Amino acid sequence: MNKFTAKKIALITLLSVVLSFAIIRWHSVENVPFCHYSAGCAADANPKGDIKVTTYGYPLAYRQVEKFNPKNSNESAPNYAGFAEAKVEDPNFSPASAIANIIFWFALLHLLSGIIRPRGKLTPNKTVETPDSKLPAM
Repeated sequence: MNKFTAKKIALITLLSVVLSFAIIRWHSVENVPFCHYSAGCAADANPKGDIKVTTYGYPLAYRQVEKFNPKNSNESAPNYAGFAEAKVEDPNFSPASAIANIIFWFALLHLLSGIIRPRGKLTPNKTVETPDSKLPAM
């Protein structure tokens, strides 16, 4: 293994670890009741609020956090219903998913690294004249 290949593999490994842990996705839903996962939950049930789901890792989630923030969570407000923010973490940190993400990113980056060439190693194409190339075309 030459020096360039060793540096390339080290860089790909570092980038795959960073991409595995740095990609965070989230989405939120507003004005939903807290019991939205329960069967028989009424749409007008209280408290209503916003749900934000944060997913860590790509393509597999090694960790997911779901937060419910009720609209009337201010204790000094006249419509305070006595509900605070709720947070659910599911699953807890999953090492298997984190390792699978690292392998995914390593394979993808290694495949794309085929377009990278070391500097100074490329030589222009030289044309070699053969006796047949001097003959006129018929």
